[in-house]
Amino acid sequence: MWLLYKHGFIITAEVNEFDIFIDKINKVKFKDDLLITAVVVLGCNMDCTYCFEKWHGLKDLNKKVYLTKKFAKKYMSFIKKNILNHSIKKLKVAWFGGEPLLDYSMIIEMSENLISLSLKHNISLVNYIVTNGTLLHRIPAAKFQLFDFIQVTLDGTQDIHDKYRIFPSGKGSFNVIYRNLKYIPENFDLVLRINVAEEDVQTYIELLDLFDFRSKYTTVDFSPIFVADETEEQSASPVKNMSLEKYFSIEQELIEYAVSKGFKISSTLFPHWTNSLCWRVLPYAYHITTEGELYACVTQLGNRDDYYGFISSDGELIISDWSVYMKNKIYSYSHVNEECKRCPFAPICALSCVHKNGCTIFKNKRILLDRLLLMEKAEKGGGK
Repeated sequence: MWLLYKHGFIITAEVNEFDIFIDKINKVKFKDDLLITAVVVLGCNMDCTYCFEKWHGLKDLNKKVYLTKKFAKKYMSFIKKNILNHSIKKLKVAWFGGEPLLDYSMIIEMSENLISLSLKHNISLVNYIVTNGTLLHRIPAAKFQLFDFIQVTLDGTQDIHDKYRIFPSGKGSFNVIYRNLKYIPENFDLVLRINVAEEDVQTYIELLDLFDFRSKYTTVDFSPIFVADETEEQSASPVKNMSLEKYFSIEQELIEYAVSKGFKISSTLFPHWTNSLCWRVLPYAYHITTEGELYACVTQLGNRDDYYGFISSDGELIISDWSVYMKNKIYSYSHVNEECKRCPFAPICALSCVHKNGCTIFKNKRILLDRLLLMEKAEKGGGK
């Protein structure tokens, strides 16, 4: 009972939960945080079967568009102006692609500039790379200290992973990635995103066992693989469209095992009163391509329906489609639909992602209670 009260799932009769929800939403929405997804390379060294950038016409394996010195200056000018104009207190930068480590030297150079900038203006900096892991060996050992963590995706053990995450030749990438992950300093924080595409739980347990030696410094983040829509091209993908119900039962077992092994667990896998929101609705959150184009969502890069502007030569934000910008950035949570207002789980899902179908996992009360208990255990250090 105390556990449910502590996390806001039991409240007294006089409390208006929706008002509290809106208050928490606003405190998150209007924080002085600048969030940047910086695309340094459009193009990739891999040809994964479910890459979203293919479907938006953004990814061309035969053409790699790099962030130039000229546009790098725009990036830095844009960041500086946001810091000064909006009294930014925290800067979070995710280096993205394509495959960003195709141009690791640019990432290192700009990261060093960001650290200098954050120190000069006394702001906190979270700096990290989202990579497929095949080029991690390019980062000099001494330069890992520039980053707070690195995120790498695996889809299971080799037999599963190599079906989906392949090189243009058709060869699987598991052995290359695993070798590179062992190259990372043992006390460096790794986020291991594990895409679940198969119903056999054992393969993912075996994958976790491979990283048992560095569980203290590894955060696991499980996610299902789904075909995004039913277009003819995408329906030919070998990725299985597992039901949410089936996936959640698998995910629960995997989280329990990961906690028992001492891994850190991504906060997205636990129920909590809203402390984060989708970047698309935050006022100072931007996903920027190599040529300075801005999109509402990182999964929609290249989708012109989600494009709303660009960075000018002097680092100013130029809105070219105010309808897209207003729909996202000026969105008011006080005007949500009546069904969501009545739903007691709204404070957990935070109205979710516009590209995801279905409601939150935590509507399953059994899973909700199990996750709360697991969250408490994970916060106390798990099983090690």
